[in-house]
Amino acid sequence: MRIASLTMFAAAVVFVAAAPAGAQLIDENFDGVTPPALPAGWTIDNANSDSQEWKTTGSFVCSGNSVYMHYNSSLAMDDWLFTPGVALTSGWTYTLTFNYRAASAIYPEDLTVYIGTSAGAGAMVTQLIDLPGITNATCQLATVTDFSVPATGTYYIGFHGHSPADMDDLVLDDILLVNTDTPVELESFDVE
Repeated sequence: MRIASLTMFAAAVVFVAAAPAGAQLIDENFDGVTPPALPAGWTIDNANSDSQEWKTTGSFVCSGNSVYMHYNSSLAMDDWLFTPGVALTSGWTYTLTFNYRAASAIYPEDLTVYIGTSAGAGAMVTQLIDLPGITNATCQLATVTDFSVPATGTYYIGFHGHSPADMDDLVLDDILLVNTDTPVELESFDVE
């Protein structure tokens, strides 16, 4: 009986980070556009098909301009704001921060934030944070820490305004997505 032998050769493997720890993958304060325009790459979905949709403004701001969703007196809000696509790596962690507020403390607003693989409501399958009943009329910081994605690829963050009809304005500003992970870098190794 003959026994086969297998010899493995020395191999060098290096993993290189697309975005090092601390890299700001999204950093948007909406100050670089003239209201009501959105920054390049930002998209919306007016799911309730009314005359109101996300747009920028110089009012209700946390700093400079902000983005806001105006109410409809007869229809519940059902409107999405999507970030541009950003490359994320499976196994790494990320932190999302943003400022939010209602235009008036007596009209509560509802916001839920998701992440998905395309800029569309149907692709927003992973909830990052739910902020029901927003009544703060001054900016408040929301933080989602150490979340990860199931597979390496391009992802979009979706801000879903879903307040009841006849409320007021929902405001977002200073959206920041940071890579909080340090990639593993393997030098070289021998396998025999």
